[in-house]
Amino acid sequence: SRSAHADSVRTVDTLGVMLLEDDVVDAVAAYLTGRGWAILQALRSSERGDDIIAERTGEKLIVEAKGETSTRESTARYGKAFDSGQVRSHVGQAVLRALRFVADGDRAGVAFPDERLHRREVAKIQKALRLLDVAVFWVGPDLTVTLDAPTTFLDGS
Repeated sequence: SRSAHADSVRTVDTLGVMLLEDDVVDAVAAYLTGRGWAILQALRSSERGDDIIAERTGEKLIVEAKGETSTRESTARYGKAFDSGQVRSHVGQAVLRALRFVADGDRAGVAFPDERLHRREVAKIQKALRLLDVAVFWVGPDLTVTLDAPTTFLDGS
């Protein structure tokens, strides 16, 4: 069954479910809450700042999220999947923010829709992300979350 967050998921023509950034944020926040993290902040795509800030036992985790399509109806990309160049740019932006969080001494993660173009871009840098202890949260069309990180990542070990 789908979570309460599923109402915000857009269905677009024959492409099926398209996850907006807000869907990705909601799914990852729910995932973290289920693992004992308190969500201090979960921003909407219209808000500026760190998308998700979570805390547990004094440890902070910051996650930068990206969606699969534009959330603004006024843009040409609204309701259309981002192309490979846009996905590459979004992955780069998210990873740069995550590296800044790591540099500040916080745990960091990035969250993306679990689809082919995002998987392809992240695969190119996955080894580096693991070395830097940056988690990748994959959000499926049914809003399930898969964590790609060392098994101890969320345990604080």
